[in-house]
Amino acid sequence: MRAFCVEDKPLTLEYTAELCGKLKPPVPVECFTGAKAALKWIQEHPVDLALLDINMPDMNGIVLAARIKERWPDANILFLTAYREFAFDAFAVRPWQQTLSSASCNTSSD
Repeated sequence: MRAFCVEDKPLTLEYTAELCGKLKPPVPVECFTGAKAALKWIQEHPVDLALLDINMPDMNGIVLAARIKERWPDANILFLTAYREFAFDAFAVRPWQQTLSSASCNTSSD
């Protein structure tokens, strides 16, 4: 799997990459603090997963996701944000490969 993360806060970026490295199997992550460098990188590298901050100074993560999907339509996008107002806007770029009706989820209630 080829993954990358764009996050303008270095500590959050480092933590996200560290968590991906702990997955089984580990997922190596290319890290970028800005969208422009990430856009340049994806021109040469296929993308399976993009972990994107939404609120960034150089380019909004939702705009970045749309640009990634133009280049790599099958890429999966996971948005990282602490801002509630962006949650619904993120779905406009269809960040997943499957339709929601074909995805499965195990749930339990207390």
